[in-house]
Amino acid sequence: MVAATGRSSVSSGPATPLRVLRNRSFLRLYSAAAASQLGAAIFSVSVAWVVYHRTGSALDITYIGIAGVVPGVAIGLFAGVLADRYNRRTLMILSDVIRAVALTAFTAYLASIGFNLLVTLAAVVVVYGFTATFQPASSAILPRMMPTEDLEDANGLLLATGMGAQVVGSAAGGLILAFSGAVPGFAVNALTYLLSAVFLAQIASRVGAVAQGLGTPREEGSFSRDLREGMRYIRERLPLLEVVLGAMPVNFLASMVFSFLVVYNAQILSNNTSEYAFLVAGIAAGIAIGAVAVGRLGARRFAGPLIAIGVVVAGAGVLGLAISHAFGWSLLLDIAIGFVIGLINTALAATLQAIVPNQLLGRVLSVEQVGGSLATPVGIVLGGILITLHGVKFDYLVAGAALIANGLVLASLKGIRTLRAP
Repeated sequence: MVAATGRSSVSSGPATPLRVLRNRSFLRLYSAAAASQLGAAIFSVSVAWVVYHRTGSALDITYIGIAGVVPGVAIGLFAGVLADRYNRRTLMILSDVIRAVALTAFTAYLASIGFNLLVTLAAVVVVYGFTATFQPASSAILPRMMPTEDLEDANGLLLATGMGAQVVGSAAGGLILAFSGAVPGFAVNALTYLLSAVFLAQIASRVGAVAQGLGTPREEGSFSRDLREGMRYIRERLPLLEVVLGAMPVNFLASMVFSFLVVYNAQILSNNTSEYAFLVAGIAAGIAIGAVAVGRLGARRFAGPLIAIGVVVAGAGVLGLAISHAFGWSLLLDIAIGFVIGLINTALAATLQAIVPNQLLGRVLSVEQVGGSLATPVGIVLGGILITLHGVKFDYLVAGAALIANGLVLASLKGIRTLRAP
């Protein structure tokens, strides 16, 4: 039986992640995520390849990475306020439509005029800026659809399917690049955002409404006051504060690795288009497997320790990439690193959705996301400089060793050790 918010318990069915698809609202959200992730993967592969092979500069890849991160940092905090003020379904639909229009215009520019780095950077800024608006709303709407006991499997299935779409999209992007060039890939991404908006429009508007809790109406105030309220909630809870602060060095170091896979493929492996696409796909495949595993492990019961251990394991995987010169080994290491990322992200998302009040969830999620991303542009710049001066192998060695050290520090923090949702 479906409640007024669209939530329906699906826990009585077989203990598989797929059972959550019986919830119609979730099925539509799931379909939207699959469509947009498929196109986004093609876009990601295409834009990195086009920029690097038109300019031959690792620093230009750095600019693309920064253009993808800075909008999330600049807009993300206010996106959380929007997600707690306005209908979350509506925000998601608007974000999809704007991204589709921007990519359509970018595709037309490339087809008629040709490559221009500044125009490409502008397209990346718009796409990722409205992705930053989309994300807090999409995460905060989930507890309005699902009972708490199904959040792990719902998050896991969303992430796993998104990564599966990235696997397919990355491989498809490599084939499109090889046979048709980059322009068709950007056009496909525009269509997938429109398809996502169509799926989201079929979700009942009441599901996107913000739950206020205890039946009390929400008082209106300034954006800054709402933002301070979310930050105060985090400051007063040590596990959440340590997660936000601990994510900064992790994302900083991860950006030194994943932003330069195209350079890694060119300098360490064979510079083959298909191999580069499969490296990207390998990470996505690992994330998908790790995300699905969370519900089977009940990982939100020990989310904090899992995060610390996972960072150490990911660091070891990056060190392995630095010393590998064989595509097969690099692909396996990619998958292993992705598996850890899937475990960490899904466990953390389910834990926050379970323990944070819904009327604060958009802001808490956006502060966590933005706080973790603040150092990412610096990491991208540092990675680009290290690669320019010493090569990508040196960059990966530094990042891998530092990730291991950071994971050990996280394991020593009391808040991280106690972060869990019963």
